Amino acid sequence: MLAHQHIVRRLTSAEILGQLLPACRLLLLFFVTVPALADIRADILHNAQQLGQWPQGTQIDVKLLGNPPDPSDCPHAWTMQLQGNERWQGRLNIHLICPDNPHTRWLSVLINVHAPVVIVRQTVRHGDSIVASALTQESRDITWTQAYFTDPAKVIGAVARRDLLIGSMIIPSDLSPPLLVRRGEQVLLRADHAGITVTDVGTALNDASRGEAVRVRHSRSGHVVEGIAVDQDIVALPL
Repeated sequence: MLAHQHIVRRLTSAEILGQLLPACRLLLLFFVTVPALADIRADILHNAQQLGQWPQGTQIDVKLLGNPPDPSDCPHAWTMQLQGNERWQGRLNIHLICPDNPHTRWLSVLINVHAPVVIVRQTVRHGDSIVASALTQESRDITWTQAYFTDPAKVIGAVARRDLLIGSMIIPSDLSPPLLVRRGEQVLLRADHAGITVTDVGTALNDASRGEAVRVRHSRSGHVVEGIAVDQDIVALPL
């Protein structure tokens, strides 16, 4: 029986090049794509930081949900525009416009935002006025939140519309305007007419914020009159 013969054939230069080209193409694609990915993400991050009007201490992270454009598509920087009136947060479609040619691209991105916001540190019950000691600031994910508070001063004095539990982030719908008049407290009754101001005192029969109606029992006559809360413990009477 004849032994198996092993035939060794030398590959030609063309055959060797043909086997190497696919690997070279993959390597070339990697080195083109990664810098493009980093550059476009950096540009989006810069725009989000500059145009987002974020408070100090905000952290932003950008994730590309689609393929970035090839650098050869635009030798210079892309101009970026948001679709509609979107903000620089959440999932966005960004219109990429090249100043060198009419070629444009749409790119889907996810911009995650963490910012210092007003947090409840002590439980606030429904109907209570919020005091400074009940508040603190903490960095929270606001990616999908459109309304929040970053300054505790804008929350102090407001009235809770529901129970606010420890650790919860305060949003505008949680609050009613600060009370200027409280039931059972003495208020100043004021009537203005033709440059003349007449004042008297009475007792408020209901709570009221600015612009709300207040029923007041006149201190001397005992009659109940109705006016409008215009300032702290001041009720304007119509003439």
